[in-house]
Amino acid sequence: MVIGHGAPWLEREDLISYFRELLPATPIIALLRSTDAPFSGVDFNCPTDNPPLWERTILQALCKMEGRRGFLRETRLASHH
Repeated sequence: MVIGHGAPWLEREDLISYFRELLPATPIIALLRSTDAPFSGVDFNCPTDNPPLWERTILQALCKMEGRRGFLRETRLASHH
């Protein structure tokens, strides 16, 4: 999940809290303006002015999500044996 940089910081912080509670296993990426402080409730903070870094960050988040799915799948399999 990507939280864009268009809304005010406090509104984005509220969105992050909402989505963290609603979707706890989903990685959250916050896009930051140059004047923004990083968010503590996200998996990744990423500056808006570096598109190659956005791409790497999205890939990291997808890998993290796949790792969680794999862990959950292995846990479910182990609990059925």
